[in-house]
Amino acid sequence: MLYDWTGRPVPEGKPIREVIADRLVHWEYTDRDESDASRALTPAKLDSYLRQANTGDTESQARLALEIEEKDWDTVHALGTRRAAVLGLERRIEPGIEDDAQAQKIADEAETMLAGIAPEGDEDVDFEGAIEHLLSGILPGYACMEILWGEGGGTIQGFAPVMTSAITFHQSKRPLLATRPNPLGVPLAPNKFVFHRHRARSGDATRGGLIRPLGWMYLFENLGVKDLMRFTEKFGMPFVAARIDESAWDQDRTKIAYLIRNFGSDGGAVFSKAVELEMLQSNATNGELYFKLLEYFGDAKTKVLLGQTATSGDAGGFSKGQAQAAVRQDILEADCKAVAATVRSDILRPWVMFRYGPDAPVPYLHLEYEPPEDLKAKAEMIKILHEAGYQVDPEHVKDEFGMPLTLKPVAAGIPGEQVALAGEKKKSLSSLRHSQRTSRW
Repeated sequence: MLYDWTGRPVPEGKPIREVIADRLVHWEYTDRDESDASRALTPAKLDSYLRQANTGDTESQARLALEIEEKDWDTVHALGTRRAAVLGLERRIEPGIEDDAQAQKIADEAETMLAGIAPEGDEDVDFEGAIEHLLSGILPGYACMEILWGEGGGTIQGFAPVMTSAITFHQSKRPLLATRPNPLGVPLAPNKFVFHRHRARSGDATRGGLIRPLGWMYLFENLGVKDLMRFTEKFGMPFVAARIDESAWDQDRTKIAYLIRNFGSDGGAVFSKAVELEMLQSNATNGELYFKLLEYFGDAKTKVLLGQTATSGDAGGFSKGQAQAAVRQDILEADCKAVAATVRSDILRPWVMFRYGPDAPVPYLHLEYEPPEDLKAKAEMIKILHEAGYQVDPEHVKDEFGMPLTLKPVAAGIPGEQVALAGEKKKSLSSLRHSQRTSRW
């Protein structure tokens, strides 16, 4: 039975809003037959991808983003770190209105509903997988998935991720779903799809992904890797050269070439004695230039994705380590707030509408991204305040540290007033002895 916001039952067969329960997006084997956007990538080809995206045709740009994440190890590492930071957080559903019993009830039911999603198909994902898929929009700029509603929209059976290359913006500001009958795209069915954007300064979903700078980095670094491999092959591996007389050229060159091939993967060649071969190379004979180039682009990609390059062993000093942690925390908070906003608007809002009516308060998804308190710094502050003459409430200290605390006796078996009097007496005796020593001189 479904109920509206006032608690009145909704007659069966008359949902508050229409629920599209049928699955709209299906995987086809032809999805694997698409062109490889990153193969033989050149500056001209990459520029054409970006120019096409500027017009709303984002298919090639989206495919390149997917393939870069598959092939580029620096991007894989940085993106994995950024996603894991969000996926590893505790999360909860909070009521849309504070101190409201009905709002709290809706939040509790929403949390139970999301936790109970168990998709049947291998292609579908649960709520954990849905959040992970939303985070995949960092590179292409957006992510989309279909909601598989249960009967009447009261439950969600799973989420079906949609390929980013199937989304187009042809003559449209809003996303369109490209299908075989409609390659130019059709509008997304309302309350059926989740569309998440990685917002950039441009404000346009076609230009909001980090694929824009990372695409060029991938291209130039890939060229550098190729040059490094060629350098290693040419100057880092032994090269066998055989020179034979002109008279034995036709008869023995095949046998000698066979012998050279038996040396394995080392380079080799057969020349006549009349051939003069000279290997020319640049001044950077040790290949250091290529390694510097790869290191530069690796650091640049890490900065784009994570905001900084330092690992746990790179922080130079307390202030630098704090700055790096603050940058990473800012990115984490931005990702969490963006994902939470999408979940509330595209998942929780239609569910509440189907379940309770359009006027019911929509709960929030809260990801606990707040860093843990620095208890050591807080203890130092309490110590400084105490030494300055301020008294700290013991109950407040217990609440802050979350542990049972007891006050340490001032002295063993001596009340505080007696300790103070004993101290004054000791101080007077010390002053008397000092005066006596002075009088002797």
